[in-house]
Amino acid sequence: MNRKDYEGHLRDLVYMLPSTYEGNTKTVRDSISKTVPKEIMKNIERVFITGCGDSFHAAHASLPAFKELSGIYHSKISAPRCIELSRNIPLPKENADKTLVIGISATGGSIRTAEALTRAKNRGCVTMSLTSRPDSRNAKSADHTFIVGTENSTDSPGLNSYYCSLYALYVIAALIGEAKGVKEAGTVDTIIEKIKEYTYSYEPILDKIDEDMFELAKVWKDYRGYEAVGDGMGYASAWFVGAKLVECAGMIAPAVDSEQWCHVNTFAHTPENIGTIFQGKKGDANMSRIGETVNHAAGVGRPVLFISDGTKEDFGIKADAIIYQIPSPPEGYDFLMPLMDFVPGSLLTSYIAAMNNKVYFRRDDERRAEVFKNAVAKPMVVLDSF
Repeated sequence: MNRKDYEGHLRDLVYMLPSTYEGNTKTVRDSISKTVPKEIMKNIERVFITGCGDSFHAAHASLPAFKELSGIYHSKISAPRCIELSRNIPLPKENADKTLVIGISATGGSIRTAEALTRAKNRGCVTMSLTSRPDSRNAKSADHTFIVGTENSTDSPGLNSYYCSLYALYVIAALIGEAKGVKEAGTVDTIIEKIKEYTYSYEPILDKIDEDMFELAKVWKDYRGYEAVGDGMGYASAWFVGAKLVECAGMIAPAVDSEQWCHVNTFAHTPENIGTIFQGKKGDANMSRIGETVNHAAGVGRPVLFISDGTKEDFGIKADAIIYQIPSPPEGYDFLMPLMDFVPGSLLTSYIAAMNNKVYFRRDDERRAEVFKNAVAKPMVVLDSF
């Protein structure tokens, strides 16, 4: 196989990440002066971050940054599923103006996100749309809009939009911290520089990762399914990589945490035909359980790829698994890990899709196109009775 023959669009988006940083930085700096005023931010006591699909993954991945930077009690920061925030989760009736609801949608067209923002706005919460399109449905549903992205950042399958959204969420967390006085002036600038440092740390090794994932794809391309496993920040990255396997390679690829995997997923039949990708962070509180789960998965016959900035010794891994070491975030900024740790899994997915001649998002299937058209045409439902 000639690697050049299988270089798909998802791979191209990975290689665009450094230029995406440069373009997104200009957009984000412009948005900083136009977003929620500091006098409002300093009074925020609760934050809901939500979105659908990759935007929900970005919301979950940003939680450690908000807990580290914003100065808000950890228990008052959450990333609920958008369907729950728009329909089921009670919003505060008193002091609603101290609650910030951030709705993420790269294209700004998500109906469910618009519902959540509209419901929160009607309740009196401070609402912010994080999107690349200022005239979109989501932008019009919120009090404030934070524009992110570059000219190409909304290209499917959404890798660069995920990066841009997560970048912006880190900045918003720092903005709140600065406004509250719990972080010194200049913290936002430092975060932007650390994002640059971490992004560019992949540049010298990207060709090597690409080559390695191409070789692994030649072995993994014929598996009947895949799973992605992670905890904490790693759960968000597992979700994201699993989503790309579905969208691009057309494969069933659920994401699950390590504990649930050991209780349920271990019982799947023909384990030798289920590629299992683990995401881990050196120093995380879950290291021992992740290591145990990798040993367990390999022990029952699963092909295992473990992506981490640590070694097998760090995690106590003794089983026959592929340990793929990636760069650590800058010291003191571990919460940046999800910004780039999806790179190996995304490259692997791109090659699996290309080797199997898969069309992204089943765009060659007329049934999918018809159903999608009907779904987009449905009106919003805004509930505010609780």
